[in-house]
Amino acid sequence: MAAQERQSEVLAEVVQVAHAAGAAAQKWFGRVNPTQKADGSLASEADLEAEAYLMEHLGKLFPGDEICSEETPQHRCVGTGRVWSLDPVDGTHNFIAGLGVWAVSMGLLEHGRPALGVVYSPPLGLTFAAERGAGAWLNDQKLAAVRSHPMERNDLVGINTDMPDWLPRLPGKCRNLGSAALHACWAATGVFRAAFFHNWVLWDVAAALCLAGETGVETYWPDGQVMSSLEDMEVSERQGLLVMAPPALAAPLLAEIQAAR
Repeated sequence: MAAQERQSEVLAEVVQVAHAAGAAAQKWFGRVNPTQKADGSLASEADLEAEAYLMEHLGKLFPGDEICSEETPQHRCVGTGRVWSLDPVDGTHNFIAGLGVWAVSMGLLEHGRPALGVVYSPPLGLTFAAERGAGAWLNDQKLAAVRSHPMERNDLVGINTDMPDWLPRLPGKCRNLGSAALHACWAATGVFRAAFFHNWVLWDVAAALCLAGETGVETYWPDGQVMSSLEDMEVSERQGLLVMAPPALAAPLLAEIQAAR
């Protein structure tokens, strides 16, 4: 299918839902009363209100779809149906601390494959959107494929917090900005030359997986296998290492990882 120049009606509707959920969260910025969850992470009124909005409106738009969100996790596999994986406020700790690097993340999986994704960051004014086979957008700009060239010392690399000791030394400058969804989007659009995720959950990257698929950026397991079907993945189970990068750049990075392991 040739990539479309304009977003489909379905994708545009999901973008509108993301914007409204982001507005619902944004009104809590700077005045939340956080609570600690069982796993030690934090949640706030913003997470809960944005999640309630997402679940209500996605339920109306797509009444036959299943929805799994960070604040109401389920214990089940992705399977072959249509499953939304949501993070209503990705970057909650940033949000609570008053740092404006956070986003609403909405990813649709169909037959175990990323089918649609929207990541919206109200404070940054960024909307990443993609639909499988139809293209990807940053705000209203259609995105081209990410070009690959060897990593240089001033290139940016996204790394989240809980990284293994054997991660190879990288020639670029490592950045942890506190939002896995935005890290993945910046890798998928070439802002980050690569991104490494460890101890991640599906809702961290589900939306950006579709974006990456439309810009020529691949997602790899540490053994070098490209992430393909997610049918057997537990929707709320933490995972090991994931690498997101253009294929030509990923090969040497993965070789170093495999040698170190």
